[in-house]
Amino acid sequence: LGDISYGVYLWHWPLIVMVPYVLGTPLGTLSKLIIIGATVLFAGVSKVLIEDPFRYRRFWRSTRARSFYPAIAGMLAVCLTAGVSLVILDRTTADARQLAAERPPAVLGTVTDPDAPLQPLIADRLWDRGAMYDCFDLDHEKSHVCGYGTEGADVNVAIAGDSHSAHFIPALIAMADSEGWHLDTFVGVSCDAGLSDDCGGSDSAFAGLVAGDYDAVFFSAFRGSISPVAGVEEYMAALHSAGVNLIPVSDVPLNPAEAHNCIDNSGGDPTVAAKCTTSRDIAVDSVPDRIGPIADALGIAYLDLTSAFCNAIVCHALDGNTIIYQDSPTSHLTATFGRQLAPRFTEAVNQALTAG
Repeated sequence: LGDISYGVYLWHWPLIVMVPYVLGTPLGTLSKLIIIGATVLFAGVSKVLIEDPFRYRRFWRSTRARSFYPAIAGMLAVCLTAGVSLVILDRTTADARQLAAERPPAVLGTVTDPDAPLQPLIADRLWDRGAMYDCFDLDHEKSHVCGYGTEGADVNVAIAGDSHSAHFIPALIAMADSEGWHLDTFVGVSCDAGLSDDCGGSDSAFAGLVAGDYDAVFFSAFRGSISPVAGVEEYMAALHSAGVNLIPVSDVPLNPAEAHNCIDNSGGDPTVAAKCTTSRDIAVDSVPDRIGPIADALGIAYLDLTSAFCNAIVCHALDGNTIIYQDSPTSHLTATFGRQLAPRFTEAVNQALTAG
């Protein structure tokens, strides 16, 4: 296999691309196995009939000028092409950023550019997580704390809670980088009820949030969480009573399977994907948010992001050309969309600082 590895490298991708095109159906297990066999067969045959005769012909071995110098010229050509491409790409990216900065914000439910691709691509949205899980306790074992932004900053913020807090981390990192602030994360499975034994390292996380003397601590929780509401309320009340400057964030609307599959079925066409909506009755009201009512009971102002997703009638799965959700029904945000929320978090922190 090592001897024919270059042939395998050359043959496998054309077959992967062409076979489903010829068959008119996605690759199944049998067709994948056939492609593997055909790849090895073609690589072995082409090595004997094409590769070796070309590599070892006398023409290339007769003088250094016929082998070494063409190789050098080829490498220089590759480097030159790559370098020019990088320059063009950088200029294109800079132009796109400038255009985005000059373009007014998209009206919810409208497409920013019908000719531009969806961001992230449909195939990438489940993995568009940013730093969401970089420091997330998945095993109910211990508290993991990660820091982002500027060390020794004048403003220090933190975020605590479950994965529906964690999906705001890309927005908060963008905020910290933009403002020169520092961010610490205290997130994990079942940590919406942060004093429960189900939240790994709950005692140390609570102590760290209290002792951290943070200017603001964001907190959110999945509206469909299995954690008891009483546990979420107990945690928020304990943080508030301990003097933590808590900024609760109401949970995002639900992304049901119908809206999620609608994005898949759009084929990446923004004008089609823009029609992927969910009734507000289902997305917002069918499973009530836990955070807002608890914050009201505690007398704490909270950040409500619902207007970034919904109008008075429906909630959207697409904002401009940006896919909002990674998944369904757990309804985690894509990092690409999350970063668009950074100004709202910045405003919330500034309001907290002004209020003292």
